Amino acid sequence: MLPIGNIVHDKDRSSTEKKLKDALDRVLLSHGFKALGVNRIAKEAGVSKILIYRYFGNLEGLIKSYVEEKNYWIKLDKNQSLNLQNMSLKELEIISANIFIGQLKELRENPAMLEIIRWQLMEKNPVVDDICKTIEAHGVNTMKMFQKYLPEIELDIPALIALLLGGIYEMALRSRNEEVFNTIDLQKEESWERIENAIIQFFSLVFGKIEEK
Repeated sequence: MLPIGNIVHDKDRSSTEKKLKDALDRVLLSHGFKALGVNRIAKEAGVSKILIYRYFGNLEGLIKSYVEEKNYWIKLDKNQSLNLQNMSLKELEIISANIFIGQLKELRENPAMLEIIRWQLMEKNPVVDDICKTIEAHGVNTMKMFQKYLPEIELDIPALIALLLGGIYEMALRSRNEEVFNTIDLQKEESWERIENAIIQFFSLVFGKIEEK
């Protein structure tokens, strides 16, 4: 007979961790970041809240593990197959555009991560600060990896990338609650194809400037 609330103790750690992360995901989507709590997540997962402390240390540890698994920049930074050393400038241009298009698609396909980003923008607390530092560090690693193989030019690449990323985050966030942004219908797939083409154009202009060097 199961205890009250159908809470069970799962002996398979990996399975339990997945249940907890999936539950966190559902709570984020249904109720937003303000609803995140040990009791709520454990109840949603159907496991004892003790397992959150046992496997992750605390709620912050669970959230950090969730972000590390879901965040695009972290996954990209861990991808050891990305060998840029022998690529031509045109190949670097293409892969650069594809990386940021990949970030855009990842955010659109993973709305729970958008809630994490919204949390970062709206509140300052130790959990969010640590998440921000983790994501920023991996993003910087990716940028440095590319800059290593690019000649020096007068363009402020970090500032340009910051503007591009800011635009990607803003439009992905707005698409959750709004239809139109700056005349672009965020609910139509062809509009997102336009945005992807704009990212390609952005890197074409940047690398065109590099080739002039």
